[in-house]
Amino acid sequence: MNEALKERAVAGSNASSLPSQIRSTSNPSSSLEQGSIQKLGKIGSGGSSEVHKVISSDCMIYALKKIKLKGRDYPTAYGFCQEIEYLNKLKGKSNIIQLIDYEVPNHKTSHLFAILFDVTDKSLLQEGSMKIKDGRIKDDHHIYMVLEYGEIDLAHMVAQKLKETSNPSLQIDENWLRFYWQQMLEAVKTIHEERIVHSDLKPANFLLVRGSLKLIDFGIAKAILSDTTNIQRDSQVGTLNYMSPEAFMCNEHDANGSTIKCGRPSDIWSLGCILYQMVYGKTPFSEYKTFWAKFKVVTDRNYQIIYEPVSNPWLIDLMRRCLAWDRNERWRIPQLLQHPFLVPPIAREPLCSELHKVVAECEKAGRVSATDVEQSTL
Repeated sequence: MNEALKERAVAGSNASSLPSQIRSTSNPSSSLEQGSIQKLGKIGSGGSSEVHKVISSDCMIYALKKIKLKGRDYPTAYGFCQEIEYLNKLKGKSNIIQLIDYEVPNHKTSHLFAILFDVTDKSLLQEGSMKIKDGRIKDDHHIYMVLEYGEIDLAHMVAQKLKETSNPSLQIDENWLRFYWQQMLEAVKTIHEERIVHSDLKPANFLLVRGSLKLIDFGIAKAILSDTTNIQRDSQVGTLNYMSPEAFMCNEHDANGSTIKCGRPSDIWSLGCILYQMVYGKTPFSEYKTFWAKFKVVTDRNYQIIYEPVSNPWLIDLMRRCLAWDRNERWRIPQLLQHPFLVPPIAREPLCSELHKVVAECEKAGRVSATDVEQSTL
């Protein structure tokens, strides 16, 4: 990683000057510090960020995320720092991408990071902070994050799966759906239990790592305060095709005059959009191409989402539970994990009838008695 090391904003020699939750390096003997990571090639880029596949001195493959901060506004830069904080909080969670190491510009030599680390998220975005909110970063700073390496994301998996069938709505691989849908639910359940709302759930943010789906990209995630159930934002955030009605209408007022806020149900809506895409090959509002066209239909309580017939009616019921317009009517993760599509009802009568036939045959052969069977099932 020598080339990237030359581009580092600041060395991590003064790590002790940063707050404990985010330091200039998370480990004094980090691979970033020692230059023992070698780049194997770029695997993705977007905006001012790029991701490289790298190999460590012990031959482990990782992903190195390099974020260019120059030109970014302060809230966005704070979001990148907050992502590191969330990933540290979620260390050890098997369905969340694991942060191996990181490096941020030095707190003492960077005015930017003196600001970012000395204010809370709330003060950054609210009154008395317009100068911070409206300003942009002029210095050539970078953030580096070393993360687990994933083989493929869900977006590419879905695209590959749809290529296998000419009519996906008629030839749904339900076992494939159940396998990955349950992993998605478990991952989101993990962050919700930690009072974190992701706010940008989409197929590209679920990554397959050694055979298991993991949730990634917490750049715009928000924490729920301990005395509330929702978060509040200063603008719409997320990816349009997966944004909930309340995400589109954030900070507006509902019919009762209450401020519209986002919470866990907003993530449930996004999951519903992903499931819809896995079933039909498109998102529920994909035919509406512009922001305002989507805004109009998604925020319309009376708009009816079209569900084409599928072989399993429980699948449509599941999508409806996630895509209920009223956020209070959407099912929560524990309910979704017990939905009949994931946990099919057992046809008890035919099963009992077959069991009695087997017992009768065994009794005739003198192998087992009905009493033995009854006692073994108690």
